[in-house]
Amino acid sequence: MRRHDHAVVVGASMAGLVAARALVNHFEHVTIVERDVLPDGPVIRAGVPQARHVHVLLLRGAGLLEELFPGLDAELTAAGAPLIDWTTDARLFNFGSWKQHFPSGLTTHQASRELLEWTIRGRILAYPGVRFVDQTDVTGLVIDERGRATGVRVRPRSRPTDPDAANGADDEDKILAADLVVSAAGREGRGSQWLAALGYPEPPVTRVNSHLGYATRSYQPPDGFTAEWKALIVAATPPASRGAVLMPLEGGRWIVTLAGSAGDYPPTDEPGFLAFLRSLPTPMLADALEGATPTSGIVGYRRTENMLHDYAKLGRYVEGFVSLGDAVCALNPVYGQGMTVSAHAATLLDTCLREQADRTDGDMTGLARRFHRRLAKVIADPWLLATGEDLRYPETTGAEPTLAMRITRPYLDQVMMLSRDDRAAYRTVVEVLHLLKPPRSLFRPGILARVLPRLLRRSHNP
Repeated sequence: MRRHDHAVVVGASMAGLVAARALVNHFEHVTIVERDVLPDGPVIRAGVPQARHVHVLLLRGAGLLEELFPGLDAELTAAGAPLIDWTTDARLFNFGSWKQHFPSGLTTHQASRELLEWTIRGRILAYPGVRFVDQTDVTGLVIDERGRATGVRVRPRSRPTDPDAANGADDEDKILAADLVVSAAGREGRGSQWLAALGYPEPPVTRVNSHLGYATRSYQPPDGFTAEWKALIVAATPPASRGAVLMPLEGGRWIVTLAGSAGDYPPTDEPGFLAFLRSLPTPMLADALEGATPTSGIVGYRRTENMLHDYAKLGRYVEGFVSLGDAVCALNPVYGQGMTVSAHAATLLDTCLREQADRTDGDMTGLARRFHRRLAKVIADPWLLATGEDLRYPETTGAEPTLAMRITRPYLDQVMMLSRDDRAAYRTVVEVLHLLKPPRSLFRPGILARVLPRLLRRSHNP
């Protein structure tokens, strides 16, 4: 298989790192350009403010990352990341009760975002030909007369910004040549702006916003604390808007994130934080924190809307330019899907590049169209799960529930209530939430047969 010379990845967050891993299979050199300062260690950086809040690597994502980086699980174990069995160690409360708990083997390591990102960045750097260029802005795409990407314009962040830079008018910008450019630049949609600056159509954008906010604090557990659980999840059940998560992290610490939808934002002052915690429908999480020692301040976060840049609907593409991660589909982080979708996109990019080599001897013609149309299928289920849940709130803006959503809601509610006592149903719920199975799995005959009588009883006794 012919190897190309150089690929550029814009963004060194998780999406950019997994994209770079896919590219090392096809390019002699891979450059990752990042606006932020990349720290030497597992440190939260300014460009990833959401890293201060709970991050969950879903089961599907953990499997994909282990395929991309063999031995990653062992590294996280060595770093002290606790292992979570999602039906035993993690207790879920919703629809008024705690779910049953039983061992299932559905396990992942619960690591902080900064530890996971730093570990993967180290693995990427181990590949020959890979380099990071931090504290640098990408100001635009460079294309040739045939409409093919030939690189990006870059500028160190120490220089003053110029509003004309996006149009390539700043003579101080340097050109970083590339055979392929991958945008993993996050929610800002800079890829769309670069296309517009070159006269290309921008992908249509859909936003669905449940107006959810976070407030997070880290704790040292009480001395001698023991429990049958490792993690607690209180899921908001609409119309109730409040939930919370307690997760263990490396170093024997806890991270606690409060979440409020429909504009019911949790406070970031201590009295308000504790009052919000005590207002949850179960006291278990608040009780667990009695005697725990705060090890951080309280930080808030409200940039949680679902946002889809639908590149699959473009009729005209810049050849040799693709986007992934939040640059294409940013999902409400409360569902924990982002890193998993990015890892899936990276494996898809690897597959498309292999197929491209077989079809065209390495030419990039048609790659962007094929990749983005197939990526749309990867995104479809996570988007449905996230927006479908968010659209339960009448305060959600940007879309209305579809007829299918309205019809299936009573059924899905009964599935969740069935899963309180039915192990097979609960295991399937966990597998769907962790993207191991598609949502249609909740309608398989075994579950359907147990849910329909409940629906019939409910219709006779409203």
